[in-house]
Amino acid sequence: MPVSSYIWTDNLTVVPIEGPKPGDIGGNLLNDLSLKMNSLPKETRLLAVNSITSLASISDERDVATFFAQCKQLCAEKKTIVLVVHSFALDEKMLIRLRSLCDAHLKLTVETMGDRQFRVMEVCKIRNANQNTGNVVTFEVEAGFGIKIVPYSKAKA
Repeated sequence: MPVSSYIWTDNLTVVPIEGPKPGDIGGNLLNDLSLKMNSLPKETRLLAVNSITSLASISDERDVATFFAQCKQLCAEKKTIVLVVHSFALDEKMLIRLRSLCDAHLKLTVETMGDRQFRVMEVCKIRNANQNTGNVVTFEVEAGFGIKIVPYSKAKA
């Protein structure tokens, strides 16, 4: 999605998520987040949440699944939601269930090749798309430049 015009016109709002405090109940925090997301103006088309890792790690599986289902309902209202969660926060069975709820699943890793670090993004799933070769993109993030795609063969060299 082209977001640069939203940035330049001050129409992009970033709302930080506070991490849980001792004694907080994860399910309540996920529910509060869902309510905030639902209360955004109808014109809001893109929601990016970075990240729900700390909330998911203190929540039970049912609350996490409920949160993802509520996000799915928002997507039915023509909203795009990008959720970031680190895989270590949930067990593998739960990750499989959550991935099945999502329309897309992207996996981001950091790899060291030689003396350089690269980000690697793998497109694991996109609903209604054929799985093709070339579903992995290697890139670098350079200050002042942004994202620079690095051919995998060059990264391996």
